[in-house]
Amino acid sequence: MSAVGDPQRLSDSEIQQIALDLAKGRPRVVWFTSAAVGMEAGRSGRVIAIGDPAEDECLRVQPTGSKDVLPFSPVEVTLVKPRQRRRRFAARKPIQRPDYSSQQTLW
Repeated sequence: MSAVGDPQRLSDSEIQQIALDLAKGRPRVVWFTSAAVGMEAGRSGRVIAIGDPAEDECLRVQPTGSKDVLPFSPVEVTLVKPRQRRRRFAARKPIQRPDYSSQQTLW
């Protein structure tokens, strides 16, 4: 079973749909799961080819921003886009303005 919040592996029907899309000349976008070795979970890539389904790593994926095409198994990628992580910024401190009300004016 997958970890909490980790998308499920690709099903056989999803792999067949990816194969149909590839046959039409439309590579599918997939996202890497935490099971993908050497890839950050949530990073995307395009399925360029599908090898022999009998092989464990039958999907050929080109990670976004790379020219390399790497083999991955159906457990390592998903069609489910992960939720974006919220960036947490340090709390801003309010600006302290000088208090001029108690000072005397010279003019």
